Amino acid sequence: MQFSVVICSYNKLESIAIVAEEVRQQLPDGELILSDDFSSDGTPEWAKKSGLFDKIVLQRGDDGYCLNTIRNHGVEAAKMQHVVLLDADCLPQKGYFDGHRFVFQTFGNCVSVGVTHQYDKLGKNMLLQDWRESSLKGKQSVDVGWRGSFGGNIAFPKSIWESVNGFDEGFNGAWGYEDLDFALRVQNLGIALKLSGQSVVRHLAHPLNAKAQASNLYNRNHRVFCDKHGFPPF
Repeated sequence: MQFSVVICSYNKLESIAIVAEEVRQQLPDGELILSDDFSSDGTPEWAKKSGLFDKIVLQRGDDGYCLNTIRNHGVEAAKMQHVVLLDADCLPQKGYFDGHRFVFQTFGNCVSVGVTHQYDKLGKNMLLQDWRESSLKGKQSVDVGWRGSFGGNIAFPKSIWESVNGFDEGFNGAWGYEDLDFALRVQNLGIALKLSGQSVVRHLAHPLNAKAQASNLYNRNHRVFCDKHGFPPF
């Protein structure tokens, strides 16, 4: 089983170089796609020179960072049956793709959700372990549900993405909940979401917006999510 790996990026040149090289080492015969929101830090230029990518997709959003737009364009460009989505600061660890393969070979048509460990910006010191790992209890994979499905580290058959019309671009311009929205729509179709205990990434720390601004952007997407699905704020 081979994968199309879509790395989504915006001004993360320092980390994406590390992530892309690691993906190539683990998956030399897979398809590697950069989906970039017209980064201004030299990422597109570096990607073209690196020779690491099979395809480079550049997409500019009308309202700030268009994460779901670049996700959709990256997946649309994928030629393999199974797609892995990685954020540009999520460094896959040894056995990462084997974990996703196990999930698909065991459970078939489902979404495989990876484990995310929070690290410092150098990827050396773990700052936070993934709370979802406690549910594994020695198993390689367990049901995780939409509340535990995060889009920066996820794999799925392209047909599932097509069946839910991709990621909702109405969440663009802010952050948070766009991945939960995708997972909830998948779950509503009766498709399982499985936590892959072997598919671990080191999420590298990066500067955040001013705290108040970041909170406002997150709260905006929270409201969009709750209004869309008829949930009270939680």
